[in-house]
Amino acid sequence: MHLVVAVLDVAFAAWAVVLVAVLAAAAGAAAVLRSTPARRKHVVVLVLGDIGHSPRMQNHALSLARNGFTVDLVGFGESAPRRELAESGAVRLVHLPAPSRIRSRSRIAYALLGLVRAASQSARLLWLLLRVLPKPEFVVVQNPPAIPTLAIAQLVSAALGARLVIDWHNFGFSLMPPRLTRNALLRGILAGYERLAGRSAFLHLCVTEAMAHELRSRWRVRGQVVVLYDKPTPNFAPLSPAAIHELLERIDFDAHDLSYRPEPCLPLQQTLLTRRAGNSRIELRPDRPAIVISSTSWTPDEDFDLLLDALLMYDAKASASDLSQLVIIITGKGPLKDAFMARLAKHRLTHVSIKFGWLLPVDYPRMVAAANLGVSLHTSSSGLDLPMKIIDMFGCGVPACSFRYPAISELVQDGVNGALFSDASELCERLVTLLGAFPSSADKLAALARGAERFRRTSWDAHWDASVLPHLSGQ
Repeated sequence: MHLVVAVLDVAFAAWAVVLVAVLAAAAGAAAVLRSTPARRKHVVVLVLGDIGHSPRMQNHALSLARNGFTVDLVGFGESAPRRELAESGAVRLVHLPAPSRIRSRSRIAYALLGLVRAASQSARLLWLLLRVLPKPEFVVVQNPPAIPTLAIAQLVSAALGARLVIDWHNFGFSLMPPRLTRNALLRGILAGYERLAGRSAFLHLCVTEAMAHELRSRWRVRGQVVVLYDKPTPNFAPLSPAAIHELLERIDFDAHDLSYRPEPCLPLQQTLLTRRAGNSRIELRPDRPAIVISSTSWTPDEDFDLLLDALLMYDAKASASDLSQLVIIITGKGPLKDAFMARLAKHRLTHVSIKFGWLLPVDYPRMVAAANLGVSLHTSSSGLDLPMKIIDMFGCGVPACSFRYPAISELVQDGVNGALFSDASELCERLVTLLGAFPSSADKLAALARGAERFRRTSWDAHWDASVLPHLSGQ
C-alpha cells in the first residue's frame, strides 16, 4: 500500500512539475507567436467535455455571437447541441475526439492511464489552438476539468497574446475519485496545480457569490471576479394542460421504466394527469396524483437512498392518515441505479409509485414542466456550486426541494421558491406539507411556483450583457 501511494504521489508530482514548466515556457513561445496579431472580436470557447451537455458554454457562444463576436466552440461532439448554434453563422463547432473511459481497479494503472490521456489531450489541444484555429482575442475555458485544460489555456493565451476568461463551475480537485484523493499529499498536489494554473486570468466567472468569495479571499486570484448565475434555456418553460396531455399520450406509465407508446398513438380521453372535457377542452384531472421529478447520473455525490428512506416514511404515514398518492419520476442513467432498484424491490409501496425514464431531449423539459415539485439530492463536492437541475425546474415554474448545503441558499429560498432538507425525515415532512393534501394543496404549491417564476424573469442574455459584456468590450 505504501508503494502504491508513493508511485501515485510521484506520478502526479511529476505531472504537476511538467505543467509548471510548460507554463513557464509560454513566455518564450509568446514572443514568436505574438508576431501575428490576434483577430479582434474572435473568441475560442473551450470545454473539455461534450458540447451538447454543456449548456452554459453553449450560452456563452450564443451570447458572444449575438454581440458581434465570431466563435470557435471546441469540445466533444457526443450529443447534439442547441439548434441555435448550428443556425448561427458566427459560431463554428470544432469537435475533439472523445477519450475512452479509464477502467481499472488498480490505483497505479488508473493514475498512469490518466496521465497518458492528459498528455495526449494536451498535445492535441496545443496543435489545434496554436496552429489550426485563428488567433483569438479571448479564450474562454470551462473549469472543471482542470487537467489539462487550465494549463493549456494559460499557455495558449500567453503565447497568442489573448486574454483568458475562466468560467468556474466548480473546483476540479474536489471532483476527483475518492480513491485518488484519500491521500492528503495527492489531494494537495491536485489542489495546488489548480490554484497555480487558475490564479491568473483576465476575467473569472463564478456560478455563486460563495465561489467568488473563495477565489478572492483564499485563492487570491488575479483579474476581475464576476458572478454569473446560470439561467434556464428557453425550452424549459411552463406547459399548458393541453401540452401536458399531448406528452402523456405518448408515454406509458404502466411499468417501472417509462416507455414510449408505439406510433401512431390513438388520442386518449384521459392520461395520468389530464382529461378531455365535454367541449374537447383539455383540463387537469381533479383526482390526479402529485408528480415529483428528480434527475441524476446515479453517482455517489447524490444519495438516492435518502430519497427512498423519505418515500418509505411518507408511504407509512399515508397508509395511516390517507395522504395523497405520489408518482416519483427519476430520469438518468448511471452506475448506482441497479443497487437502488435492488433495494426498492424489497419494499411494497401503496401510496408512492416510482418510475424511471430516459427521455428524448425534447421531452425532458416537458416532463419537468408537468411535475408539481422537483427534488435535488445534489450535495456539491466543494459546497460552492449550484445544481443545474434546479435551474431547469425554475425555468418550468416548478418549485424545488433541495438538500441543504452552504451555497444552495443563493438559489433555493425556503418557503419562497422551494424547501430545504438535511435528512430523510425532513424530506418526508416537506413532502407531507407540500403534497400530502394534493391537489387541494395546489395553492401552497402555486405560491412557491410564483417564486420560481421570478427567477426566470432575468434572462441569460440580459444577465450576461450586464455582467460579462462590459469586460469584453472595454466599457
